[in-house]
Amino acid sequence: MAKVHVERLDHLGVLASVIKDIGVIDMMNARLVLDQQAVLTPGEAMAGMMLNGLGFAHRPWSLTPQFFASQPRDQLFHDSIRAEMFNRFKLGRPLDEAYAYGCDLLLHELALGVCARDGIDLRFNHLDTTSFSLTGEYGPDSDEQAMTITPGYSRDQRPDLKPAVLELMVSQDGGIPWVSQRWDGNTSDIEMFQARTQALLAALKSAPSPRYLIADSQLYHEDNAPHLRHLGFITRLPHMIGAVSEAITHALALDSWARLDEETRYQRLELCHDGMTQRWLVVFPRPRWSALRQRSTKPANAKMRRSTSSSYTFKLNASRRLKRPTRRSPHWPRAGCIT
Repeated sequence: MAKVHVERLDHLGVLASVIKDIGVIDMMNARLVLDQQAVLTPGEAMAGMMLNGLGFAHRPWSLTPQFFASQPRDQLFHDSIRAEMFNRFKLGRPLDEAYAYGCDLLLHELALGVCARDGIDLRFNHLDTTSFSLTGEYGPDSDEQAMTITPGYSRDQRPDLKPAVLELMVSQDGGIPWVSQRWDGNTSDIEMFQARTQALLAALKSAPSPRYLIADSQLYHEDNAPHLRHLGFITRLPHMIGAVSEAITHALALDSWARLDEETRYQRLELCHDGMTQRWLVVFPRPRWSALRQRSTKPANAKMRRSTSSSYTFKLNASRRLKRPTRRSPHWPRAGCIT
């Protein structure tokens, strides 16, 4: 009786097809050290680790040969690939070579290659950072590519753990991540944004079309102003800048709101701030608009105060124009900047 050999493809066929279509294996082989005598190339080793990681096997990489023993390797790779080739030595060498090449640089070049192949629009780039907490002791490392695991601000509200920071930039077209950078645990957003704007300025010199950076209010800092003057950006303006409250007060006095939709109104202001000609948008959601209009119908010179637990205080002058709030108000408009 003939023996039956069962191989399961499942979703790995789709993953392998995507890896081949976007050219990950060829791009890896072009950047990592290629052994002419080895049957398994660095790109194929990397692709094997991707399939193992996305295969829901929950096995360590040292057991990758067992994972591929029951897989149709001729469909995933080619006929010459055997399961025992995916041992720790064949997988460890490409990882060492990728580390020596630069993991962030490698990801950036692969992502740019994929974006160029599929025609991804990279004019609008969204930049943000996040931190994740780590446990254990980490000794000092002299490698310039390694980040320092050190105490810093923890988004998880766990000051007892050491954070690490990850910066990620994605394209607005499809949300494709194409820039990744690791930072020390005590690095501030201002430092990261300043370094990123410098890198983008260098890339803009050869860009065929304008590029725009979209980030949170930490981007709009006086230390970043020299770099932002030559870079298009979109951000929300921080409230600690005095000009922001003055612009909001001026917008309220003009009372020439345009409708974005049924719930939101806005005004556009053109001004020069920090040596840059900018367009500011003062955005006013309908709930805040209704609350503010109700308060503006009270007699002139009236003082409107809430209880001591309130988070804001408004004052009206004789012309019924709102002055700058003494504290940040939940009903106060929000301002954003476009250059």
